[in-house]
Amino acid sequence: METPFLAQLRAQERSQLREWLQQVAQGNGGILFITGDWGMGRSSLLRDAVAQAAGLGLVAADTWCRGEHGEPAWMPLASLMEQLLRAFGHDPLAQPLADQLQHWMAFPQSWHIPAQFIRPLRSLARKRALLLCVDDFHLASDALIRLLHGWLAGIRLEPIGLLLTVCTPVERPLLYEFMRKSEEHGVARRLELAPLSLEEARLLIADWEPTLGEDETFVQALHERTRGSPLFMVEILRHAERWKQEWQTRLKLAQAIPTSLRGMVLQRAQSLSARERELLSWLSCFEGLIPIEILPPLLNASERRVAQSLTALLRTGWLEHARGDAHVLAWRNPLVREAIYEVIPAGQRARMHRQIAEQLSASFPAIRMGFSSPVVGGGAGEEEQGLPLPDEQRWLHWMRSEPDEQVLEQLWEAHQQARLRSHPRFRLELLEACLQAATQLNDLPKRIHLLCERPHLMFCLPDGLLRALSASQEAIEELKAHPECDPDRTLWIQVHCARAGQLMQLGRAEESRATLQTLLEQGGWSESQQSMLELTLAYLHACQGELHTAYRLHKAVWQRMRFEREWWQRWAGVLCYTLRYALACGDLALTREVLEQFSEWAAHPAAPPAWKALWHLMQADYAYFEGRGVEQLFHARAVRALEAPDAPLSLGYESEFQTLLYRDPIAALHIADRALEQMRQAIGVEREAEWLLCKAQALLEAERFHDALETLQEARRLSRKLNHQLLLARCHLLHARRMLLAPHEEEGMEQAREHLAQVEPLLSALALPELKVELHRLRSMLLMAANDADSAVEQAQHAVAYADAWGHALYRGLAYLQLAAALTHLPGMTSAGGTTGRDALEHAESLLVEYGAPLEWRRMQQSRPSIEWVSERGWEIEVRMLGAVRVRFRGRELTPDGWVSPRTRALFCHLVLMQERPLHADTLCEQHFPHLEMERARVNLQTTISAVRRSLRRALGEAAGEWLRYDSGFYRWAPARSWAADAFEFERIAREALELADPNAQRERLDEALQVYRGDLLPEFSEEEWCMPHYHRLRALYLECLLARAQLAALMGRHVEVVEYGEQLLQRDPCDEAAARLLMQAYRALGRRADALQVYTRCQKALAELLDATPSEPTRQLYESLLKG
Repeated sequence: METPFLAQLRAQERSQLREWLQQVAQGNGGILFITGDWGMGRSSLLRDAVAQAAGLGLVAADTWCRGEHGEPAWMPLASLMEQLLRAFGHDPLAQPLADQLQHWMAFPQSWHIPAQFIRPLRSLARKRALLLCVDDFHLASDALIRLLHGWLAGIRLEPIGLLLTVCTPVERPLLYEFMRKSEEHGVARRLELAPLSLEEARLLIADWEPTLGEDETFVQALHERTRGSPLFMVEILRHAERWKQEWQTRLKLAQAIPTSLRGMVLQRAQSLSARERELLSWLSCFEGLIPIEILPPLLNASERRVAQSLTALLRTGWLEHARGDAHVLAWRNPLVREAIYEVIPAGQRARMHRQIAEQLSASFPAIRMGFSSPVVGGGAGEEEQGLPLPDEQRWLHWMRSEPDEQVLEQLWEAHQQARLRSHPRFRLELLEACLQAATQLNDLPKRIHLLCERPHLMFCLPDGLLRALSASQEAIEELKAHPECDPDRTLWIQVHCARAGQLMQLGRAEESRATLQTLLEQGGWSESQQSMLELTLAYLHACQGELHTAYRLHKAVWQRMRFEREWWQRWAGVLCYTLRYALACGDLALTREVLEQFSEWAAHPAAPPAWKALWHLMQADYAYFEGRGVEQLFHARAVRALEAPDAPLSLGYESEFQTLLYRDPIAALHIADRALEQMRQAIGVEREAEWLLCKAQALLEAERFHDALETLQEARRLSRKLNHQLLLARCHLLHARRMLLAPHEEEGMEQAREHLAQVEPLLSALALPELKVELHRLRSMLLMAANDADSAVEQAQHAVAYADAWGHALYRGLAYLQLAAALTHLPGMTSAGGTTGRDALEHAESLLVEYGAPLEWRRMQQSRPSIEWVSERGWEIEVRMLGAVRVRFRGRELTPDGWVSPRTRALFCHLVLMQERPLHADTLCEQHFPHLEMERARVNLQTTISAVRRSLRRALGEAAGEWLRYDSGFYRWAPARSWAADAFEFERIAREALELADPNAQRERLDEALQVYRGDLLPEFSEEEWCMPHYHRLRALYLECLLARAQLAALMGRHVEVVEYGEQLLQRDPCDEAAARLLMQAYRALGRRADALQVYTRCQKALAELLDATPSEPTRQLYESLLKG
């Protein structure tokens, strides 16, 4: 239900809206948030934007969000893309979008696929600007919000506008964060709609009824009663004739106006005919889309009568045709639907839902999850099909029906189908409805099965841990009472394993372990049941830090069940922990075996969608171990996009935190805070302790030492409560590190020594490589602070040895960094292996560059002396791109074979050629990785940028890594030193030489330019789009210099020089007739007539083969004169 605003109303907001639309049309895209409370006219302003878009040349598409019950998460975005494809018709530019959309609809849970839509959208927008509108965006799924967040950089400088209406106040943290960050980055604006003022209310009333608009008392009463809500006000004014009549007979009109919009709706509904009220009641049972074709059977009326009643209801403004489809309706405002639905008696509602469910099943027997979009380039006259009715809507009607056998069967089937596709909370509601039906119908097997599944679903919600524990106990009691429903006792094992995990999260470790030990001692279990018990026991050991025991149990289960693919359908999630424990213990063989096998399973077409997120998570962990930071970031973001929106124990958070800890500690701190908030809602003590430790790490990296200490103390308290030895050891190590790094900390060394002493017995019990490396590294730091340099080097060498044996790139980098720091205190000293301080530092930097800059590294960089150095030509940095690529800095040189790959050379040179002008990351992706999808191209770009920095650092020192800057999506070459590139020097000198009038001065300047030109610019990349203009411009300038130098030599009678420069020119451009004539004349002057004739023959052949031409008249005349002698 919308407010048809007058031109005078919202004039300022309309003006701002038009200004924003004009900016989008001019290529300055972005986001406009239209915010305001219910009934403020957000939807009306959105429709006004769509109407204005056509006049500004924009292609507009609009949709709306209805929440998790009203539609699947993918539907709003799919609708927008479908409308765009229809608008562009058979345009070939739309084909990539159509292909990607079709692929997504086959796997709608894979949100990394629509993340790639931005690339074809940019191509379309460059042809015609785009306006994408989403109404009620506060109801959008978390996946859609994250997706648009990922699009921010892609739309910033493109003619793409996103118009999103949001009801305020914004209560969802993810949406609030999206709005805040997009505004901070300058991508978004906000347009707030306030209640109508008294004057605006007067204008609105006067438009409906001029006489009432002149009545000050009426205007005041209506404005106060509606609180300036345009929606409520218009709903009252639709019956202006009634209020006008009552005003003439009653002195106090305010008493006759309803006190709420609900009251107004119900009053208005009573004014409808009986047939229209009946239809309205049926329509109020639908929360999402309403297919008109099922209404005649529901009302037992003809299509003509239903159409007449619908016409009357559409005039109320409560309903509209969904997305312009004349066969589908939708409510404009949920408040109106709820007001009508609530007055229907409960029993009657259940019967109505049952009839709707049956009719939907009959009319749409095979509702599919995909959708058919128009095929770009298809034949004319093809029938376009719109979006299907979501299965969730059909299931919702069965859930609200009175239970019987048919209802139970339908709910049971829906429960099975929803397992891998629906929102967790909706799945729990569906299970509860199915459970209620099974209980009422006394279907004991189904009831027991559902009771055993319920604890897991409850645990998947942020507020579900305690409820899950109660549900587990209830399931156990039922299994005791009805053992015949679980003949092989699989459900018994399943529920006890779930309960053990829940008890562990609540800190009741002894109770959970005793339960499992009792079951294991009973024996006689099948391989599947034994594996379930061992995996749960491994989880309990891991929760107390005993990773070696957990690793051995996981390895045994993997070896036993590796080829039981059906079993892994349910238990695949534990493979993530198998991989983590293997990495923690240094078993790379098991790690690769698990990854290889699971990659094969996840790639299978029939693999569950959840496996894709699990695969990304495992790849992220392995990339973090090996030091491939950019790749880890890609997989971490993919996990966050794919996982369930309400996932309380988000593993994606962990990977994202790891990627940011040393790059952006403040951003990592925000992630830790969000994770802690979820952990505390779920009352998960074990995970809360882990995230408190993560938060302390972020605080320490941000150099907030006091806050880090307070957080550490809380983490240590919880670790002791849980008897989590590994967490406790990590807390002691981090506390010692904090005392050693904090400036001016009294008694810091003594406290650090005490905490390291606390770690030693824990290390003996756990024997983990991580603890060995950190203990020896921190001992070395402590000894350095005590000025015991020899012992510090010895301890650092132990740390390096343990880290190298383990293989974790981060800990290897930290260990080598400490070795470098220790060796610098002993000038001339090397390690036992002959490593110098400089070697150790460079190796540490090469390992740590993919993780960021830990605090110790930053401290070492700050302590380095700044040495001024200027090359013999006056520049500190020299870049050579003419011929082989070389970089010189402070007497050191990066040679052509010093680059990690040819693409690193290309990217470096591209940025240098821009002369400190920024280049957007997406532009670099398109020009350097055109064969890849945009998301994968971004990963390759970040990897290549890191490789460029690594190459520079290795050859030229740490300072060289800072020459490439990144800011808000843009990369640029911006060293804080004087620099020059031979390509620019040649161009400058050559142009100056060609403008000189004095022959001698010109000759000297041309010689200087030719000396700089050691070869063509980047010949290996000359055919690439970014390089081609520079390559051909400089090559043409070089040939012009050669010709000018040859002409000067001819004027001065220096025929040998003419031959020298002329031959060089013809070698590069055999079709240059001016050079050929100069050369022929020079050879004749030198008495070499045969050579002169040979020059003509070469030129004639080149012209024929390359240009299909013949020599010009002056060249032929010179040739003929040579023939005559």
